[in-house]
Amino acid sequence: MAPILKTPAHQLVEKSNDSFLPHRQWDLIRTDQLVEIIVEIRNDMFIPMPVLYGVFLYMGVASLNGVQFMDRLKLLLMPLKHQPDFIYLRHVPLRRVHLFTFLQVLCLALLWILKSTVAAIIFPVMILALVAVRKGMDYLFSQHDLSFLDDVIPEKDKKKKEDEKKKKKKKGSLDSDND
Repeated sequence: MAPILKTPAHQLVEKSNDSFLPHRQWDLIRTDQLVEIIVEIRNDMFIPMPVLYGVFLYMGVASLNGVQFMDRLKLLLMPLKHQPDFIYLRHVPLRRVHLFTFLQVLCLALLWILKSTVAAIIFPVMILALVAVRKGMDYLFSQHDLSFLDDVIPEKDKKKKEDEKKKKKKKGSLDSDND
């Protein structure tokens, strides 16, 4: 007889009202709940490893949505007229965005190659070398460009602030026109 979960899986994973938490936090909560379900089921019955690999592959691919690096990779293949309104595209020329993306892809490829060779033992040192690469980008890009391409603040927050500034500016100009 198949084990019965105490809480149905769809109640643990489905969350319809996520307006009070950012998208990534909901993804983390959903992932934690999914792992709990898998562990609970795994204790009671056998789950084939390919199924588990598939679940974790899906969770990894699903979490890539909204990551700026992935968005910039999509921009490489996208015609200019179909590009979405990203905040960094408002302030940084497209060629500079592509150059920054190319450098990141190059660093990722070098780390991947290094990881696959016998020199993988120095992988942590190479991760540290990425700090020097980032400091070297100060000579290729202006601080203005780097603030939009490589910043801790999420894009949606920057976009909201910029849109609010534009609204205030328009409102201020309309008020002065009415006087």
